[in-house]
Amino acid sequence: MSKGFARYLRSYPEYIPLDKPVASHYLFCFMLGALSGFVAAWGNTLYIGIYAPFIWVSRKAASWLGACLIAPVIEELVKPLGLFMLRSEERVKLPTIEWAKLGLVAGLGFALLENSFYVVRALLEQGVAVALVLLAVRTVLSLPMHVVNTSVVGYGFGWWSNTNEPARYGICLSLAIVHHGVYNAFVLYLGEIT
Repeated sequence: MSKGFARYLRSYPEYIPLDKPVASHYLFCFMLGALSGFVAAWGNTLYIGIYAPFIWVSRKAASWLGACLIAPVIEELVKPLGLFMLRSEERVKLPTIEWAKLGLVAGLGFALLENSFYVVRALLEQGVAVALVLLAVRTVLSLPMHVVNTSVVGYGFGWWSNTNEPARYGICLSLAIVHHGVYNAFVLYLGEIT
C-alpha cells in the first residue's frame, strides 16, 4: 500500500461510524465478491507469461505455479474489493469483527460463483454424476476455504482501518494467501495420487 493511497483515504470527510453493517452492505459485498471471480479469472490469464515457460518444460510445474502461487495472490487481493469500496466511497467505519463478517459474505459470493463455473463445466464435459460429486466436494472443501480466507482478510482490513496501520492488513492478507496456496497444493497432490 503506497503512502499516497493512504493519504487519499484519509483526505475524505469524516467516516460514518456504525455498530454493524446494514443489509445493503452485506448484499454489496456478496455481489462484488461474486463479480471478483471474473476479475480473478482475467487476472490469472494475464500472468500466463510468468508460467508459460514452465508449460514447455513441464505442464505439471506450470499447474503448480499457477494454482499455488499466482491464483491465491490474485484471488485474495480481489475478493475483498467490496470492503475497500464501502470504506473509501461510503465512508463506513465499523468494528473490526464486522469487517470480518463482510469478508465472509464476499468470500461466499466468490466461492458460489467459482463452484458454479466448475460444476457447469463438469456437467457439460463429463455428465451429471461427475458434476454432482464435484459440487459436493467443492461445497465441503473449497467453499469454506474461500469464506475463511476472506474473513481473515476482512478482519485485517478492519484492523487496519481502525488503527491506521496497513501492516496489520498485510499480515492477514499474507496468512490468507499462504493458506490458499497450501490448500491448492493439497488438492493438486490429491489429484496426482488418485
